[in-house]
Amino acid sequence: MRDLRNKFCLIDLDLMVTMLRLGKKYDCERFKTQALEQLRLAFPNKFYQCENIWEGNSVDGATYDDFADDYEFYLLDVALELGIQTILPLAFFTCLDNCPTSQFLDGSYDAGPGRSGILPSHAREALLQAKEKIIEDISDEVYAWWKQAKPHVDCTTKKSCTDAIRKDAIRMIGAPHLRELFIPKVSIRSMKELCRTCKDHGATSTENGRRQVFDKLPSYFGLSDWADLKDFDD
Repeated sequence: MRDLRNKFCLIDLDLMVTMLRLGKKYDCERFKTQALEQLRLAFPNKFYQCENIWEGNSVDGATYDDFADDYEFYLLDVALELGIQTILPLAFFTCLDNCPTSQFLDGSYDAGPGRSGILPSHAREALLQAKEKIIEDISDEVYAWWKQAKPHVDCTTKKSCTDAIRKDAIRMIGAPHLRELFIPKVSIRSMKELCRTCKDHGATSTENGRRQVFDKLPSYFGLSDWADLKDFDD
């Protein structure tokens, strides 16, 4: 069988899942490794990789949506079935971002022949409990700088910077969308009204907040810390 470990190309979804299942059943490291590398292209465990996906960057002309759109529940179910823990935080998050709450309650999915089923009850419960907590933490941690609504102590243009911050503060600290974890509402560094010091401070605060929420992503779904997640019950 040819080597499918091309990190710049997403292989066929059914082939990937077949390799994962056969790899676990027969303890075939080659199948497991190659298919898992592909699965991680859609559900990475590094912040900057997730950011690239949500910004719409493509893999060999195929975007994340081409690979995972409409298959979120199916891929989450496969990961749960096979014990592929490292992709679970982002797989859960993707379901939250793309699927309506009614689907969490029902748990059923039909993504085509051989791709239908019902999520286990513990997964549905995790989805239902996680959404509001993540949104709350995005609001509190990602947009903490906006909530303070004041310039940096070293700002030399305090009035204009204060006016600029307060002008957008209400819009910024309103109920955020989940994907603002990876795509904030506005690039602070592009705000012409702010001085360089306030731009740097605001951008750093926002970036730190996003990474803090990302670091906690597994905990929202009742999972172990990122570093403790294992695959195939290793």
